[in-house]
Amino acid sequence: MTAADPSEAISGQVSLCPWLICDDQNRFVDVAFRFAPAMTPAGSVPSIRSISLLQGRESVASLVRSGNPSVLLWHFQHEDVLTVLDQVILLANHSNLTLGSGVLPIVACDRLSRAGELALAEIGVSVFLRHPEDLPKFGPLIQAHFASFDGGLK
Repeated sequence: MTAADPSEAISGQVSLCPWLICDDQNRFVDVAFRFAPAMTPAGSVPSIRSISLLQGRESVASLVRSGNPSVLLWHFQHEDVLTVLDQVILLANHSNLTLGSGVLPIVACDRLSRAGELALAEIGVSVFLRHPEDLPKFGPLIQAHFASFDGGLK
């Protein structure tokens, strides 16, 4: 797949599908760059941004406020679950992240407990990945997420 001409996106000929990846190790950033193009609607291109896991408060809030359909992926190690879980929930509450916000929240953690999954489900997380190679399995769900906004991509 060839990269889209940025001037096309500015002129409105190509829609951008925002992806915000909070991953300090870049494992999921790399896989997003590889597979996101196949998960976006025809005539759209992914716009992938990577930020530090715990420094993304304003970036997440901005993404949620935009109202655009988007993907937000948090990746963290199982050793950091308690710290990160609190931060993610606070961040989601600060950003008003809800199921109807247009953002599809995804959490990637190699060993997340059922209690952790349930806590994250309360803020709308419904996709849990253990490994980067799991992302393509959710391609149809991500495509459906973007498609559900029926032309709402900007």
